[in-house]
Amino acid sequence: MTDDAAQLQALRSLRERIAALSQTLSERELTGRLLRLEIEAELRTAGKTKTEAETLAKAAPRYLEHARLTIQREYDRDVALAEAESLRLQLELTIAERLNEVI
Repeated sequence: MTDDAAQLQALRSLRERIAALSQTLSERELTGRLLRLEIEAELRTAGKTKTEAETLAKAAPRYLEHARLTIQREYDRDVALAEAESLRLQLELTIAERLNEVI
């Protein structure tokens, strides 16, 4: 495999990883909403008012841990995006240099 083909394959792999991370983030968003509602329901069952339950659910350890992991996944996706952008720009520069050599 040539360097160009290897770089293109690396870019494709990165793009697929980014897509998978984006899907995971979307799923985590939904899971986070459901988790918060579940915690609110538990608190309401325990006698808290709606407002108290909403406030306490946002600070519940389970919810905060979920949020922390989501932040890490967002960071991972953003790093992969930066890597893909860098690789794409390297490929474009290589193409531009070759075109200049031909002209």
